[in-house]
Amino acid sequence: MRTLEQRLAKVDTVLTRLGLPSSQNRGEGFTPHREPTALKSKLSDVLITDQRIHSADYSIPFLSGQGQKWIQLAGEEAAQSSSLGSSGHSQIDPSNFTTLPDKVVVQQCFQQYKTSRWAEMFPVFREDSFSATVDKAYGQPVCTASQACVHALCIASPMFHWHSQERPPAIHSADTAIVHLLMPHLLVGRPSLELVQTLVLLTVRTFTLGSFEGIDMYLCLAARALSVLGAHLQPPSDSAEQEKHIYRDLFWIVHVLDVDHAIRSGRPPVISDAWCDLTLPPGRWPSYDNRRVRYPLDLHLNLIKSQAYTKLYSLESLEKSDAELLKDIRLLDKALEDWRMSLPSDIRPALTYREDCSAPGPLEEGLVFLCLEYHRCVSSIHQAVTRVARSVGHEDAVSSSLNIAIDATRSTLLYFRDQHRYLTRALFWLWSSYPITALLMLFTEAMSNTGSSGCSDDSQCSRDLAMAQDVVDALREVGNAATDHSPRLQKLTRFLEEILSIARVLGAEAYAAAAKREYEMLGQEPVL
Repeated sequence: MRTLEQRLAKVDTVLTRLGLPSSQNRGEGFTPHREPTALKSKLSDVLITDQRIHSADYSIPFLSGQGQKWIQLAGEEAAQSSSLGSSGHSQIDPSNFTTLPDKVVVQQCFQQYKTSRWAEMFPVFREDSFSATVDKAYGQPVCTASQACVHALCIASPMFHWHSQERPPAIHSADTAIVHLLMPHLLVGRPSLELVQTLVLLTVRTFTLGSFEGIDMYLCLAARALSVLGAHLQPPSDSAEQEKHIYRDLFWIVHVLDVDHAIRSGRPPVISDAWCDLTLPPGRWPSYDNRRVRYPLDLHLNLIKSQAYTKLYSLESLEKSDAELLKDIRLLDKALEDWRMSLPSDIRPALTYREDCSAPGPLEEGLVFLCLEYHRCVSSIHQAVTRVARSVGHEDAVSSSLNIAIDATRSTLLYFRDQHRYLTRALFWLWSSYPITALLMLFTEAMSNTGSSGCSDDSQCSRDLAMAQDVVDALREVGNAATDHSPRLQKLTRFLEEILSIARVLGAEAYAAAAKREYEMLGQEPVL
């Protein structure tokens, strides 16, 4: 009994410190539900987790920092919540099968990163945080995540000094193997900043090498780790300034890569926008600095891409009526045009790129990507109109959207043909999707219009075929230099050449059919 009284006295002391009513000052007439709002507020203070779940009433109650303090004071031992969710495997010493690169080499790799444009496009590191990562990687006790991050930086370092005329340097196979060996030990513990940085570097490297099979897993792991760390939400106001920026930078990098990969592959995106705070970074032009693009892509354009993919190509979108689909196309087109007009005039993509257009050079590579991305986005938005039936009342809207989609496709091919020399050869598999997608779109349009008056415009067909041949030749030339005549590239170019051959046959047949109809109307035999 004496022990129980001592425990109750200790609980009263803790409640008093936390500002909650103790058993001594409640009074005999105390009713627990007399002040539900105040009690609910106090419970929320104790139960809300640092994961920033907004209401204790409609979520699983996690212990906040204040709740952990209450347990520590009441039980006279620290609340070790992190150990409860850890299997302990993350503490395995990987020194038996890993060898860290020389510390000087790591510092050189980081300096290359800092002085390259990759630091702007992919702001993965901050100098202070990386210094701490290096200290933990080479210190004691062993930090597996920090060691993996150091190896990942070495893997990615050849990218930091790629130039337009250089081939991709060979990747250190030992570092790649070590990161893969470390990965199982990283995934059983609580995610860390170093784990996310490692996954992002591996994702970017996989993107640039065109090894798209592994991107799904890297993106899934990185996105889930970021959500556990709370990076999908705005950081608390009392967070350190460096911490605020680095987690949100990593979130935006993963979001951009996720949307882009989903569109390329036709798979669902990993990140659900409905669960994320998509407030853009502060500043009028958060993505630009002296005509250089920050992040892999303009963040506002990235959000429009994400909305377009979800609203026009998701499983749910297939259930929409024609009117709903046309409305979404119209709204997305307006949002895209508002974004385009909001850009400074010197970096604003042209509404349509013509053969007689001249762009000031030399162009910054990020701006070339921006224009290619804009035209592809226009095409993908309006291409969705092919699902709309050409019924009465919709014919004009359908025809207009189809014309816009084809016009954007031609703009993509023309712009690529004229400006591809500003694109880094080592990133061939990254930017080659723009002309390839446009070529397939143009081919699909030719197939759908076979035998109609749309294909009987011999002059336009001839211009399209000539332009397409120039693009395929450019892809072959740059691809051979960048990939050392890889078998994969040879298959790709053979496929594109076959498409061009079929398109030429279709064009010739359409022209012959149109000529025959014209002569039949005149009562004459066509001369072909």
